[in-house]
Amino acid sequence: MGGLFFPTVLALAQIDTEPRRLIQFGYNQPLEGRGPLAGYAFYYWNQPNFRTNVALRLAVAPVYLDSSVGLIGALGPGTDLAFGLAGGGYADSYSEIRQGKYLREESFLGHGAEASVSVYHLFNPGQRVPLMGVVRAAVHYSTYERDDVTARNFALPPDEITGLLRAVFAGADANR
Repeated sequence: MGGLFFPTVLALAQIDTEPRRLIQFGYNQPLEGRGPLAGYAFYYWNQPNFRTNVALRLAVAPVYLDSSVGLIGALGPGTDLAFGLAGGGYADSYSEIRQGKYLREESFLGHGAEASVSVYHLFNPGQRVPLMGVVRAAVHYSTYERDDVTARNFALPPDEITGLLRAVFAGADANR
């Protein structure tokens, strides 16, 4: 299990209180040369009042799902708790690009699943400059396989389970 700490300039440390529904799609293309397929599409749904004090967030793609259920005030006033599940196909795939050249024979498919728990805390409610924090722990499982172009003699990484511990603390102008 590894731990990482990333400070940030702005992070909202409470469960998103705005209902949101959007569809997004796009495609990335290198300016020169050939690159991996980089198209995406997903539906995003955030429902802060799914049930009393329960928020639901879903991001649904054709072969991937990212979700969380947030319990508002679960650990006291100003402290929310969220449980997340994510996973699906191709999210852990790897494309080898060396000196601007896409090396298909050293690229491979990867699929994964993740479970997480997060604590969101507002340290000074009602203040002009709120001090916020998020602590998240997650376990991620990745499995790898060759595609039809991966070289037969290329050694794939072993399937793996990784852990993540992340803490973010920030102050931000509430009027932004």
